[in-house]
Amino acid sequence: MISDMPRNVSPVNPVSPRSGLRSPNSQVARGFSAGVAATLVSLAGAAAVLAPATVAAQPSPATETDTSCDPQDPTANKVVDARMGWGVRESFRSYITSSIANGGWTSDNGAVFSDGEFVFDGKDGVVSVVDGEVADAALSFAGSVNFTGHDGVLDMTVANPEVRVSGDEGTLVADVTSNDTDGAPHSYGRIDVAALSFSGDNSRNSVTDGIVDGGASATLTPAGSEAMGEFYEAGAEMDPLTFRAALADGCEGGGPDLGAMPEDEGDGTSDDDEADGEVTIRDGNRDSDGGQDGGQDDENPVVAFLTTPSTAIPTAVVALVVVLGAWFGIRRRGSGGRD
Repeated sequence: MISDMPRNVSPVNPVSPRSGLRSPNSQVARGFSAGVAATLVSLAGAAAVLAPATVAAQPSPATETDTSCDPQDPTANKVVDARMGWGVRESFRSYITSSIANGGWTSDNGAVFSDGEFVFDGKDGVVSVVDGEVADAALSFAGSVNFTGHDGVLDMTVANPEVRVSGDEGTLVADVTSNDTDGAPHSYGRIDVAALSFSGDNSRNSVTDGIVDGGASATLTPAGSEAMGEFYEAGAEMDPLTFRAALADGCEGGGPDLGAMPEDEGDGTSDDDEADGEVTIRDGNRDSDGGQDGGQDDENPVVAFLTTPSTAIPTAVVALVVVLGAWFGIRRRGSGGRD
């Protein structure tokens, strides 16, 4: 950022052999101080622009869904048991457990973390089956996951998710509470967190022997982005969502057994996804190095400074002032301390 200094100031002893004139060092000090001030103002202004916006408005609540089974509908099947798995986003979990956020997560009320997914259990819902595939579905699950980091400034809870399916599209709905970037808590209520697509190469939505095997790609909705403090933009690719459901034959009776829930692997602090490093900006989304976003890992130091969490910016500014002050002191001693 030395280029931000006034053009008529040089960081060397200002002696001009050709003219025989010498500019007073006090003038250099004043010019240099002005350059430092301009640099710090530029950095602070850029940091303010890049800092995530404080949550101000509530996202629109999700519409209510009827999960009752209509016995007059020949395609309707009651859900006897169900599982849903979603990791939110691998790089988000890496960021949470890195030395930057220094956080973790806690699953509760029946939810567990297993094999890179938060697994939820459910026994309420209805699935419409046509020609061995899911035509429409509404599956409700219990449980919650709480993410924390940055000494509590980052605090988000996702609870009681629901998967809604209509043809090749769907929606992940959940209760979400989250702090904004200043640490102020917000309750967003029940919102559409992610849009689901069952038309991709790795997607599935079939029914075999009374068991639904579903898998969809997931992208963040505007409401989901806002609830996550705009850490990711709307439309950002999230982890795929999977689910299985055991269906009754119609609206009455039992169904197949899905087996026991997996063992809980804990808060992920020893997870292989852990990554350290500066926060980077890639395609409008902030991630830790080693995240699933593409792009170069190398980073311009100025960008690294500007994308450091806001709580670290004052410290970085002080460090910059100290370094520049020491450099200027060395230059003064080199010039003999003349004023």
